[in-house]
Amino acid sequence: MAIEFDKFRDYWTAKAGRNATKLDWAATWRNWMRNAGRPALPPAPRARRVRGTRPGIPGRRGAALASRRRRTRPPLPATSGNAGKPLKTNSKETETMTLSEMMTLPAEARLSTLSREITALTERLAPAGEAMVLRSLDAMQTAGMTMPPGIEPKKILAVYHYALAGVPGCGLAAATQKLIRGDYAADANVLLGTIPKPPVLAALARAEALSMRAELARKRETVAALDSLNGGRSEASRARVRARLEAFRETHAAAKAASQNGSTPATREIHHAA
Repeated sequence: MAIEFDKFRDYWTAKAGRNATKLDWAATWRNWMRNAGRPALPPAPRARRVRGTRPGIPGRRGAALASRRRRTRPPLPATSGNAGKPLKTNSKETETMTLSEMMTLPAEARLSTLSREITALTERLAPAGEAMVLRSLDAMQTAGMTMPPGIEPKKILAVYHYALAGVPGCGLAAATQKLIRGDYAADANVLLGTIPKPPVLAALARAEALSMRAELARKRETVAALDSLNGGRSEASRARVRARLEAFRETHAAAKAASQNGSTPATREIHHAA
């Protein structure tokens, strides 16, 4: 361990630039020791290939076969409104169904689809944890943004984690991306090139999550309307819903307890002070 400590000290002493600034040196040391115990993997050999040839057939013969194959490749099938264009699939477009498409499905299928979409939205609206807050700050620092003045360097992560408690993770991710791109240039509370102060970042993240919250409310209203049209769910369906809800509450409570037990001392000081 003494040798690894000397390597760690010499490496970070010689390191320069913003990558040499760390919010938690204890966590950096633990990662260093984890990586020190892993055996180094040799690089995989890469086979050299002449451009324009086919694998396993060298020289002019391989180039001629590859050229012939390109010329004889069959065209993509033409579809109505998409003739001559490659077929594309977009996972985001297939995540949710339109209302007209959903109404053509049977009642049970509609409820099942809505339940899956509600579950996905609920997971995305889950509060941002300490690890996600750290990733957000690290991404903005990597983009060249500086920390706001007035916060002690040792308490930066704890202060931001306290301010962002209960803020949806999807909102924090969207706000971080827009801050890096400079989309808040018209906002008087945001200074370009500087990470917003904790209350400002929390307000931006909540605003970014409003549209997803509204979409979740609409889907829940649709489920309630379908239930009223169908005369309510069966007892078996209600039992399944209650079981899933109870499992979700237990998982959420366990994760919350683990997060509180694993919080940093600075975070606990702020909670006590509040």
